[in-house]
Parts: sequence; C-alpha cells; structure tokens
Amino acid sequence: MNKIQRLDTLLANQIAAGEVVERPASVIKELIENSIDAGSQNITIHIKQGGHELIQVRDDGCGISKEDVVLALSRHATSKISSLSDLEAVRSLGFRGEALASIAAVSRLTLQTKAVGAEIGTEVKAQDNQIEVLPKPVGHPQGTTISVNDIFYNTPARRKFLRGVKTEFNYIATVVRRLALSRFDIDFSLFHNDKQEFVCRKAASDSAKEQRVATILGHEFMANALSIEFEAAGMRLWGWIALPHFTRSQSDMQHTYINGRIIRDKLMTHAMQQAYQDVLFHGRKPAYCIYLNIDPKIVDVNVHPTKHEVRFRNSQLVHQFLFKAVQDALSQVRPADRVAAKVSERVLASENLSESTATTNKNFNAHAKTPTKNINFNPNSQTPTTIDAQYRCTQPVQTEMAVGAAQAVYKDLMSCQQLSMETMTTQMLESEAVEPMVKHALGYAVAQLHDRYIVSQNDLGMVMVDMHAAHERILYERYKKDYQLDHIPKQQLLLPINVNLSAEEVQCIEQHEGLFQQIGLTIDWAGPNEVVLREIPILLKNADMAQLIHDVLADLSTYQNSQRVEEAINQVLGTLACRSAFRNPHKLTLPEMNALLRDIEKTNNSGFCNHGRPTWVQLNFKELDKFFLRGQ
Repeated sequence: MNKIQRLDTLLANQIAAGEVVERPASVIKELIENSIDAGSQNITIHIKQGGHELIQVRDDGCGISKEDVVLALSRHATSKISSLSDLEAVRSLGFRGEALASIAAVSRLTLQTKAVGAEIGTEVKAQDNQIEVLPKPVGHPQGTTISVNDIFYNTPARRKFLRGVKTEFNYIATVVRRLALSRFDIDFSLFHNDKQEFVCRKAASDSAKEQRVATILGHEFMANALSIEFEAAGMRLWGWIALPHFTRSQSDMQHTYINGRIIRDKLMTHAMQQAYQDVLFHGRKPAYCIYLNIDPKIVDVNVHPTKHEVRFRNSQLVHQFLFKAVQDALSQVRPADRVAAKVSERVLASENLSESTATTNKNFNAHAKTPTKNINFNPNSQTPTTIDAQYRCTQPVQTEMAVGAAQAVYKDLMSCQQLSMETMTTQMLESEAVEPMVKHALGYAVAQLHDRYIVSQNDLGMVMVDMHAAHERILYERYKKDYQLDHIPKQQLLLPINVNLSAEEVQCIEQHEGLFQQIGLTIDWAGPNEVVLREIPILLKNADMAQLIHDVLADLSTYQNSQRVEEAINQVLGTLACRSAFRNPHKLTLPEMNALLRDIEKTNNSGFCNHGRPTWVQLNFKELDKFFLRGQ
C-alpha cells in the first residue's frame, strides 16, 4: 500500500490549473474578466498561432501597484473580497484568486502593469508558478498587459490534446464575442497573427447596442429578434429574444448573463424552453441574448471554478419570473409587429425606384383611390366609367372591405352561407360608403388558393395564410382561455390510482404538497412511500397519471417548478383545436376570409400553430420582383 504524502507545490498548482485552464480560450476568459473588473474601457487581445505560441491581453484599467505584483501571482490572492460577507454579495467577475496562479503554473507568463498615479510601470516574469525575474521598472501606460507564452509547455499530456490553430482560435473568438456582449461600455479588439479579426466599439444608445448584437450574433438574428424588458420581485430581465420562426438545431445562440457574468444554467435554459413551448417546432432550439439583473445576495456564483454555474436562493421564483416574462412577450407579438419590422426595407426599396416609375405609380394611385359611388354593377359590362369601376366589375372579390362589414357577415365560420357574387359586392360597396378603409397588418383577402390558403394583399405586398394552421391557433387560444376561467375543472376517480414513490420523491412531495392542489391533483397518503390520486383535471382522464406524477416530481426536484400538468392539458386542448379547425380543402367566402385575418391579428401567438408551424408568410415587393427579374 502506498503511503499518503503531500503533493509538491508545482504539481498541486498544475492539478488546480486543470479546473481553470482547459485550453487557450479559458486563459482569454480569465484575463479579460480581470480587465473588466479593473474598470477598463479598452481591451485588446493579441493571439499567435491560435494561442499555442502567444496569448496577450492589454487593458487601460486601474493597474496593479508595485507592492502587489508578486502577490497577484500567488494562489488565493485577490483584491476583490476580504470576508465571507463580501463573497456572499460579490459583484466582480473574479474573486477566487486562482486565475493568474493557475495560468502561471502551465505557461511562461509576463505581467506588465502601471497603477493609477504611479510614475513608472512594473514588470515581473513567472514560470512553473515561480517568479523567474523579480519586479523591475518598465515603461508602460496605465493599465495591465499579460503575455502568456507556450501554454502547457510543461504538461505535455495537456498540450497534445489541443486542437489545431484554426480550431483553437475559433474557441477564443467565441469567448471574446460572448464577453463583448456582456459589456457594451467597453471597446474590444482581437488580433490573430497581427491581423485584426474582430472589433467592437462602445455602444451607449439602444441602436448602438442592437448594432453590436447584430455584429456578433448576425443581422438575421436582430432582424427577427424581439426586444424585451421586464421587472418584478426585485429582478430585471432585458435583452433580445428571437421570434419563434428563427430557431436553431443546437443551443449555440443562447446567451445568458447574470449581473454581467456569462452563465450556462440549466434552470434558466429550462425556463426559456418552457416559455417557447407553445410556439416552437419540435426538436428546435430558441435563440436569445438575455440579461438578468438580480441582487447578488440571492445568487451563489461560487459553485464551480469556471464560474459558469450558479445557484439561486429561490430557484422557483427565478424560473417563474423568466418563464412569465418571455412567454408574455412572445404571446403579445401580433402580425402588425412583424409587418412593421419590414416597412423600412420597403421604404429603402421605394427610394431606389426611378423618378419616372414613381410618377407613373402616383398617377395610377390617384385614379385607383378615386371614390366611386352609385355604380350599377353589371358583370357583362365592357365600358366601365372609371379604372376603379373596371377593377370592381371584372374582379369584385378583390375589393377591399371594411372590418365592420366583414365581421357582420362572418358570424360563424362553420355555418355561414355562401353569398352570391352580386350580393357580396353590393354589401362591400355600401359599407365603404359608410366606413372608411382601415389598414391592417395582414391586409385584405383577394382569393383562396385550392381552398387551402388565403391570398391577401397589404402595404408590403402579398400575404399567404394557411387556413387550417391559423384557425387551429385561434381555437387553441380560445380553448385555453375558457379552460383557465373554469379554474381547472376536476373529475373524481371511481377507482383511485395508487402511486409508489422513492425516498427522494416522498421528500419532494412533502415540500410541494400544496402545489398539487393548485394544478388540479387531489392526493392523499396511503402509506410511508405511497400516495393515492383521487381527483384529476377532467381533460386528463385518458392520461397515464402515475407516470405524470413521477415526471412532476422529477421537475420539482431539479427546477423547483413543474409545468407538466399544464403541458398535458394544453396537449389535449391542442388536439381538440386541431380536429375542430378547418379541414382542407374548405371553401370560404371573401367576408369569411377577411374576418379570419382579423381574428389572426388579435390572437396571441398567432404567427404559429400550436405545433410550431407558421400560420402566414409575407412576400414583399422586393421578393416578388426577384421572381420576374425586375430592376435587373
């Protein structure tokens, strides 16, 4: 048997470095976070050979005093906390005092710094976690420059696991971009082999912040993102969440920050996924960049050396806060919001039209908008008195109609009788004489395609609507609202269901016993490790309730919250909505089509059916012109 012995300092430091320094990107993260904590306004990163040869971070922060330079390279030495109370309310990104010592243990490190008010800078070199060159004066501007050469030179086993130059640099660039998203008030510059690869300037205004996000996450993300800001219970959530049609196959575009710190937390990820559940296509991942400001006393960041994981004092409250904020923001998106986002594109495109074309369009619109009254409708007439009259006579179903007239005709989608062409046109003409035209995001219907799709026109161009998907979403939202107003109607079981529990599940159910009553489950104890289920929500009469109980307890154990019962109920309501919606093909009259469009515009989550499929798409003039090579 081998005897227990104390490890030497170098080996202990190299083992500890394995938790902090995984690859060159880990070094970059630790050094940039130190620069941010130092109050830097400009951070410049120089990389050579993907970090294999050189990693250098320079900032203009407060610097390190000459007396503290050597101590800064020691383990568990930091200026950011000095007591347990400081640790419990820490706001700085670093606080463990391990980063520089860990980096120095596996590389050749040079530190140059000049503190505020100092006349000259100081330089110190370390290798194998030992000071190789004592501090000496050096010319250096205010701030700190740390150069890391030959990473893992003394740990060959770690060095051989490094990837190629390009791969390692991609990891570094990803870390720099993520950190650039955390602080909009700092300039970031990244160079690789003396070539500038990335630069971000300070962003003070909202538009400048959006520009930085677009630069890092892509303009497509920002074009499909929804700005969010929500505050409650001492917490503030802000940032950008992508609309449901902009999704990813992986979670590579999910950026979460707590008090400016990069976080990968399963509770927050679960809350975001739950918020998107009603509108997300199966197997897809949402995209977002969100910032949570919270009292540091109720979140523990001292969970892992990398500080990527956190622990909340009240995780259920945080989960519900995130879920509610994001779900409400998504549900309030209307077609008008999505259409408005494309107006600027149309304006820019219009400005590029030639003057002659603009003049022609102006003259045409002057005729087209001329009000016509008392027109004798005759389908066989070949000599209409005006352009507008000809448009109505030859294609009366394309005439725009007022909302009031459409809703008056459309009383019941399933039972409305087909109006004759002449009667319909007469009603539309009379309504226009009384009520002025109203602009709507989805415009007005002009035709029905194979009794499956509604074709409408709006200010931007053409809109295609999937009748079944749109009607399904409308019914689904109505069913959910009606069901919620009934306060979860229950059904008493003729034969109660016994559920055996593990020791962990027993403890969990004791802690959350009141929650089961809130979600419509009446549970009594039948033994020390067994419960009996006596009442359930009426819509779950065909569900596997024993398995559902286990799933709820698993969620409560992990996230302190569960939406399993609500999800199961919504799944039943979604099935009812799907079966009750229009079955293709289904013939609709023009008033029915317009009334359906108006219902879509005022329905929550109306852009997608409850399976995550789009209910409508917009084809603007620019896209339509491409089909016919116009302007080329």
